[in-house]
Amino acid sequence: MDSNFFIMLKGYRGRLFDFKSDSDVSCLKEKYRFFDDGLLVIEDGKIVASGDYSQVINNLNQEIDIESFGECFILPGFIDAHVHSAQTQAIASYGNQLLDWLEAISFQTSANLNNLNLLWNTPAFFSGNC
Repeated sequence: MDSNFFIMLKGYRGRLFDFKSDSDVSCLKEKYRFFDDGLLVIEDGKIVASGDYSQVINNLNQEIDIESFGECFILPGFIDAHVHSAQTQAIASYGNQLLDWLEAISFQTSANLNNLNLLWNTPAFFSGNC
């Protein structure tokens, strides 16, 4: 390998929320971290640092390319963190069985997205415009 080969660090700045541990869910306040101005640092596809922006940036000893996400959340390490924003109106609605709920609530909620106002406003409402 070329001795001049240099892997540039990639940073993601934003509201960082992660977990210290993947163990049980007791005492959740002790398991998670939240940084209003956070930095997630990636090197060669792996997280090498994360935390408060000013602390992490001051501890780095090489250049970093930082992409800022402003007030949007950065959620590293979450698996299958997808959501069905089209079904925002159906959140917490009651259903006896999954199929009953899908037919009575969820499918109808999705069908309502024929309304262009709902189509454009539901994801913005869900995501807080980030």
